[in-house]
Amino acid sequence: MAANLGADPVPGGPDERRALRSQVLVVQAIDGKDPDAIAKLRAVTDVYMQNPASVDANLAPNALAVAARNGDASLYDKYMAHLKTAKTPEEYYTFFRALNDFPDPALAKRTLEFMLTPAVRNQDLNFGGLIANDKTQTVAWEWFKVHFAEIKQKEGASIGGASFVGIASQFCNAELRDDSQQFFASQNIQGAERPLRNAKDRVNACIDLRSIQRPNLAAFLEK
Repeated sequence: MAANLGADPVPGGPDERRALRSQVLVVQAIDGKDPDAIAKLRAVTDVYMQNPASVDANLAPNALAVAARNGDASLYDKYMAHLKTAKTPEEYYTFFRALNDFPDPALAKRTLEFMLTPAVRNQDLNFGGLIANDKTQTVAWEWFKVHFAEIKQKEGASIGGASFVGIASQFCNAELRDDSQQFFASQNIQGAERPLRNAKDRVNACIDLRSIQRPNLAAFLEK
């Protein structure tokens, strides 16, 4: 499929084809850990940091996300610098969302702390990506619980943390399922009962799927 789509977008080509090319590259880089795909997306990221307008809009967010997944503190600092000098909302959010993809727990903590600064608007608060990422999940969840009062204050009293109850659905093990259920239930958040039940069902489904399919996957890989 990658060969059929070609290495670069065709000028004037359909948006669907450009979007598909971007997704195929991401699958190659993230799931396949293809070094060529990773290198290509890192090169795209470097070009984007020099001139955002020169990179296809379908490709840029995925390129920055993949580069972050394979990036270090030096690249993180570059993202933060570009985020603070972004000239358009699109450029700002491309860098902002990619911060969640760095796998280093220390960088995740920096992102979490950045969320509570005046530089981030209350409507842009986003902790789900770091909590869903298995590399940063533990540090992000523990930080989230400790700072939940500050998060609610920044979010606004009228919402009172309700928008974050869905985070309880991001886990795939019984320990974190129970911990998140107990934590959110203890916060007495209005209207949280049903979202918490839905979150528990989703986590249970993930646990069941993993339990059923893990032996099958192991057997397949041993062939």
